[in-house]
Amino acid sequence: MGCRGKCLWYDARLRLFHVDLYRVYTLEDVESLGLREILYGDGVVVIEWPERLGAEIPLRRWDVFLEVRGENERSITVAEPAQRGE
Repeated sequence: MGCRGKCLWYDARLRLFHVDLYRVYTLEDVESLGLREILYGDGVVVIEWPERLGAEIPLRRWDVFLEVRGENERSITVAEPAQRGE
């Protein structure tokens, strides 16, 4: 496999799932995807547009926020559950 820039390869012990909910608009859309198995299963789930899950968003989670701060600057904030007041 080819890679540009810095690449890291791991012998993974957990499954990694990527879920992009950009085109999901209703809770019925979420239900039709059958996400519960991966949301509450074993593994790591990375979700774009997680607010579209509504009440289905897992309480056990880490929130990662990416922010554009300038043309060549980005910031990443990671909030663990205790920081959300849970």
